[in-house]
Amino acid sequence: LEVFKDLPRPQAGSLDGQNGQAWSYLKIRQARKAEEIFKDILNVYPHFIGAVKGAAEIDRMKMQEAVFADFYFEKNRNRIAFNKYKILTKKYPKWSQPLARLGQLELRRKDYDEARELFQKSLQLAADNTDARRGMEEIQKTLEPQLYEADQALKSGDYKRAAVIYADYIEENASSKFTASLAHAYNGLGWCQYQKRRYHLAVNKFQTARAHKDFELEAAKGLGFSYYGIEEFSHAAK
Repeated sequence: LEVFKDLPRPQAGSLDGQNGQAWSYLKIRQARKAEEIFKDILNVYPHFIGAVKGAAEIDRMKMQEAVFADFYFEKNRNRIAFNKYKILTKKYPKWSQPLARLGQLELRRKDYDEARELFQKSLQLAADNTDARRGMEEIQKTLEPQLYEADQALKSGDYKRAAVIYADYIEENASSKFTASLAHAYNGLGWCQYQKRRYHLAVNKFQTARAHKDFELEAAKGLGFSYYGIEEFSHAAK
């Protein structure tokens, strides 16, 4: 570490030196510092083998540390599992999985607002987290059956039916506060219009949905694809 610490960051070209520093942190069990450096490297060169292997090793370490929390979670020992996942979120604040599991525990208590917040934090860190996505679907199915039905239609490729349900929801709630649910409907309608190649209409819906923090990333992705569809490449690149 003494040798490596004064080297420039990966963006300045010292990838091998930064890789050495990260592995040094890993060897002394300072996984958070190692993970930050590996991510810096992978942002520059996504296939840099040392960082790829290092990131995989950190994932393995995390899963080992989560074994007991997962055990109590599966046994429905909710209070013990909750405390162990909370410890993991403090140790690894950028790891999505403990947040998703905490959301599942809140779902068991039927505290839907708290569960939704935890799932959203988890998805902001890892958009493909399966537990968080399933949790959000469960909340929707319980509290927002109309949006759940529209989402299922969208997933099955029935874009016309999904669009009708999203549009009805927007019309029914247009005069209310701009909630996450309303942003959800605009985002879903945007994807329906995108799939039907009505890109200009999709742009409008994604811009609206993006105004809510919970859909900022998801709507930005749709907005980029829609701009690409109408060949406004500079807007798409942004």
